[in-house]
Amino acid sequence: MFALALAALLATGLAGASAGAQNGKIALMVVRDGRAEIGVVGSNGSALASLTGAGINAEPAWSPDGTKLAYSCGNFSLCLMNADGSGSRALTDTGSWSGRYVYDELPSWSPDGKQIAFQSNRGNVDDYGIWVIGSDGRSLHRLDGNPNGDGDFSPAWSPDGTRIVFVSDTDDGYDLYLMDSAGTLRRRLTHTYDDEDTPDWSPDGTKIVYTRWVDNFSQLWLMDADGSGQHALTRGATDEVNPHFSPDGTKIVFSSDRGGNFDLWTMPAGGGSPERLTANGAAEVYPSWQPLVQTSSDPLGAATAPMAANDAPLVGEIFNRGLDFGAVQQAIFEARGGTVAARRTAFTRLETIATASARSLAAEQPTSEKGKRLRGIVVSAWKQLVLEGRERLRSLDAARRGNKSAQKRHQRAADKAESRASDLFDSAGDLIG
Repeated sequence: MFALALAALLATGLAGASAGAQNGKIALMVVRDGRAEIGVVGSNGSALASLTGAGINAEPAWSPDGTKLAYSCGNFSLCLMNADGSGSRALTDTGSWSGRYVYDELPSWSPDGKQIAFQSNRGNVDDYGIWVIGSDGRSLHRLDGNPNGDGDFSPAWSPDGTRIVFVSDTDDGYDLYLMDSAGTLRRRLTHTYDDEDTPDWSPDGTKIVYTRWVDNFSQLWLMDADGSGQHALTRGATDEVNPHFSPDGTKIVFSSDRGGNFDLWTMPAGGGSPERLTANGAAEVYPSWQPLVQTSSDPLGAATAPMAANDAPLVGEIFNRGLDFGAVQQAIFEARGGTVAARRTAFTRLETIATASARSLAAEQPTSEKGKRLRGIVVSAWKQLVLEGRERLRSLDAARRGNKSAQKRHQRAADKAESRASDLFDSAGDLIG
């Protein structure tokens, strides 16, 4: 299969785009205090540097020549910037973002660098699909994908440019499918009752790495490009997400909360012991490894990227605070079987982050009635989490004093607050889409 892929690359003049590429920097989405930005680290995880300001900047993807990044920005539009963060500009326009929420997300470049596939609910805010736009901002169109599904997501372009692997919502859950670059469905790759997500191709086009949700945890899996040979690369009670092959095909970089926070880790491409790359205190997700090649395209000119407006800053803050909450949930899970001190630290962290989240979300200024209603719901949800953390701490104090009645009372109050918060977040999710 590798020989066929290489022949296709040579025939279409794409060999210089990824074949024989060396490993450059790793771009990533950094979430800190509810704000997201695009940063880069060295291939060994060193020297974190910011490429964008804090706000709505997410899901970076390197161009095949390693000179540019596509990412989600502004009102969840697609943007491009140079490798050093300069020249940022919008490729798509998601509208006014006042009561109608359109998301252009998860870009993936064609190997010749001329097109970018992405997921979007444009055209029908209740129906996600795979769209393609030229890297010059022209020729926006939707691919057919899976006509029998309830939405298509997370595209990844094959190294030979002929195929796109993607996620489709089916009756069984979220499975991986394969279509050709024109959008014609070719085959279903997974048939499970688990959910699969964020696929990525090996540079030689023979393997696909992806995440599979097993027993409430996201694990890394690997399969052959035809869907055969599916097997787990990781196991355990931690979440491993957003896998991405290194340009030379020897490693997989991914985000994991196995250290108590979402940080970047790497492992050998065929599986093996993960090694930690970063430990910066922020949630670090959606890594993309820069290819270093001989040829390169012209840099972008002066920056013209849009600013987030209307309801978009609120929704971006909600998403980013959710990442913070995920790290707290993992810390609480790990502390359950640990010492009282560990549980106290986790519950204190919950109360602190929930307090900060409720305060920051309350300060947002959405413009639509929908946005104002959404703000009220999420602020109420975070306030319930503040109450949960406080009541769990009080339960620990009562247990220390030997007051079992008070311990149970505070435990019941904490459980009730947790349930209310969950219901409120579900309501918010229905509004966000």
